[in-house]
This record gives sequence, C-alpha cells and structure tokens, in this order.
Amino acid sequence: NAHLWEFPNTELNGTPELSAAARSALGFTPESYQRLCTIKHSITRYRITLEAHRVVPANDSAGGAGRWLTLRELDGLAFTSAHKKIIAVLADRG
Repeated sequence: NAHLWEFPNTELNGTPELSAAARSALGFTPESYQRLCTIKHSITRYRITLEAHRVVPANDSAGGAGRWLTLRELDGLAFTSAHKKIIAVLADRG
C-alpha cells in the first residue's frame, strides 16, 4: 500500500488484548476505546477483517508518532479501499 494513507493498525490473531494492540499501533495506551465498526475486505485471495475503534488519548500521552486529522482533512487524502470504508462509517456516524 505504498503512498496510500491508513489508520494506525496492527495485525492480531486469536483474542487480542486491546490495550497492548493500541499501544503497539499508536505509541501510547488510550484512556478509553470503543468499537466503531467491523470491515470485511478482500485483497486478491486474502480475506481480512478490520476491527476499527475510536480512542480517547490519556491526558498525559504524547500523542504517538502519527498525525491527528479532522474528518474534513481525511477527505483529501489517498486511502486504501479498506480504510476508505472506515472513513465512510465515520462520516455517517459523525
């Protein structure tokens, strides 16, 4: 997915420990998170399931290594098709 934007993510198998997964993907442990949506996606012969979560950073977190953008700012970026589905859910739910 070179040159395409994606939300922070990590690959998990089995029953994930969400705090550790969030820390791995974001660079900090969120104060809270809630499930946003589940996205089923296919890439050639591969089937993937994305579990997207909304997070609230803890007050003392440094913000991680990424950039935080508004929904309007996301609209102008080239995302992978799976992550565009997440943006559509965010736009629908506000």
